[in-house]
Amino acid sequence: MQRLRTRRKALLALFASLMSSACQVDPFCIDCPGAEVDAGSEDGGMMDAPLVRIDAQGDAFSPDAYMLPDGCTPGAPELCNGHDDDCDRMVDEGIDLMTDVRNCGGCGMRCAPPNAFGICMNGNCRMGDCAAGYIDLDRDPANGCEYRCTATADREMRCDRRDEDCDGRVDEDFDLMNDVMNCGTCGRSCRLPRASAACRDGNCVLERCEDGYVDLDGMATNGCEYRCTPSSPPTERCNLQDDDCDGMIDEGNPEGGGMCGTDTGECVAGRRVCRGGRLECEGEVGPSDERCNNLDDDCDGRVDEGNPEGGRACGSSVGVCVPGREVCMGGRLECMGGVRPGMERCNGLDDDCDGMIDEGNPEGGGMCGTDTGE
Repeated sequence: MQRLRTRRKALLALFASLMSSACQVDPFCIDCPGAEVDAGSEDGGMMDAPLVRIDAQGDAFSPDAYMLPDGCTPGAPELCNGHDDDCDRMVDEGIDLMTDVRNCGGCGMRCAPPNAFGICMNGNCRMGDCAAGYIDLDRDPANGCEYRCTATADREMRCDRRDEDCDGRVDEDFDLMNDVMNCGTCGRSCRLPRASAACRDGNCVLERCEDGYVDLDGMATNGCEYRCTPSSPPTERCNLQDDDCDGMIDEGNPEGGGMCGTDTGECVAGRRVCRGGRLECEGEVGPSDERCNNLDDDCDGRVDEGNPEGGRACGSSVGVCVPGREVCMGGRLECMGGVRPGMERCNGLDDDCDGMIDEGNPEGGGMCGTDTGE
């Protein structure tokens, strides 16, 4: 470029010199007799002077001094293409192949790494800063800034499935395997009804139920759904309550199964059964009132004790009879005491106590007297 300007200044100096030495012609004299003739061609006045023009940059140049190269345009920008684009008889001037990112090391060799600013140093293309919104994650200049990301923090601040620190990893600062607020995935909170929860291997698990509640169905999703307080120890009893909090009441015949009653006398022992919250003796034949039957009906180890069914009046008071009392003897009731009916005798008494006296000729009917002689 400095060379071009030097040449243009030389042309202007030449033009000024020629103008100062040109023929001074009287405007009313055409032939100018006596005028001195120069050694060159016929003096043409102003027309003999070189034609001077001003280019697009404001510099003077004379097309008579040199011919315009073919295909050029005065004042046009010079391109790196092996041609004189601006008609200054210089090719690709002003283009530094050592630093020009558009022509780095050679014409048309653009230094433009993908999504990054290029730097041309000594004709070699190097990657500069990444374009906004891009990161050189793999540190490979061949593919430029390949990772599209805009950092909003120095580390992961929220579990939101976004790479906030642009390190190529998403939510790496959150332990999705053990974080109760982000269990298995972002935003999945381990909050269970009436229970405390934990996150293990990415799954919400129930750790402990609130007092008065039990996890009956074993499903962590609904927490501790069964309202119950286990007894201490949690052993089922026959009381119409779920003492062991297993969802069942008095299951397994609690407190039952043992022998009940007695096998003494006519009694038969049974077994205890929990029924309706109470223990009952099932299959038992219990004691009954003692009867006069030579059996131990009341299962006390004695037979017919206490004159069972006895003590009532018995017999008759008709005639000579006097009533007695029933007494249990040998498993039968006997009428003891009093006067019992006897054989009717001829004594003016009702001996058989049938309300009649001497009926039927008692003691009579036998022969009396003698049939000897007359």
